Amino acid sequence: MAQATSVAVTVALVGLEAADRRAVTSAISTLSAAQALPATLTWAEEAVADIVVLNIDTDAAAQQLDRLMAETPRSVVRYSARRALQADVWRPIRVQGLRDALNRAVADTLERPALVPSAATPNTATLRSRGAALLQRASATATASSAPGQQMYRGQLIETASTAAPEPPAAAPAEAGAVRMYRGKAY
Repeated sequence: MAQATSVAVTVALVGLEAADRRAVTSAISTLSAAQALPATLTWAEEAVADIVVLNIDTDAAAQQLDRLMAETPRSVVRYSARRALQADVWRPIRVQGLRDALNRAVADTLERPALVPSAATPNTATLRSRGAALLQRASATATASSAPGQQMYRGQLIETASTAAPEPPAAAPAEAGAVRMYRGKAY
């Protein structure tokens, strides 16, 4: 599968011990470097990660998962060193199983609508397009297109022909045999 280099998905490890952390990090880095995933994986803190690899063997796993899911929706890959039935990946790590779990998590992440924070919304008074403020252009087009039946294109009035039925084409030359039409004219 070719990797989509323009798409970056963040990954974090939660609750893994040092040995498990090294093994999972190595396996994920190998898959990402081999371009076996539909996105580029980058490492991030658990609070901002799109995908969380969670150790389900710990007693606090349920509380950690609830806390992370309450902050923002994210995909979870369940990891177990003891081969738990609910786990997506367990020790010893099988690359095929990890790749399948990461593919599902990446697909889930990419299908999820992006959250737009309200603080990131720009001030509409400062928006500009082609050197003109957008609000000024909007008011100019609104006044210019006030007449019904007029059409505007990029702020300019378009001359529209009547919407009556088109006239039948002129008679085609008799020697042509078949009548060919182009833009309402017979040739």
